[in-house]
Amino acid sequence: GGLEGYFVGNTLYYRVLPGQYNEPTPNSNGHLVYQFEPGRWYFISIEHEKSLLSRAQVRVVVNDKELNTFPIEFPKVKANQKIAKASLAKDITGQISSFLIFEESIGFQKMKN
Repeated sequence: GGLEGYFVGNTLYYRVLPGQYNEPTPNSNGHLVYQFEPGRWYFISIEHEKSLLSRAQVRVVVNDKELNTFPIEFPKVKANQKIAKASLAKDITGQISSFLIFEESIGFQKMKN
């Protein structure tokens, strides 16, 4: 299991992966995150937060605006399981200036700053 953000055309999707990895397709049941215009720079922040009292959710911020919040479960990962695969920007045409991962949820105010 794991998490994946992927593009189909200019549209970004987010999904929880099953135990066996399958390449994403337009029918992969990912959650629509945002539709981008080619040739523009964007600030994108995706926060996947797990809560003890409610269902896990994803918050999406694009260019300092909270666009989307939707419930989505965390992937099922066995205790002490090592990361088997990590990739960034496979088959993407464009540039990524920075990519940050935080252990804890940082919240909307810090995401937009």
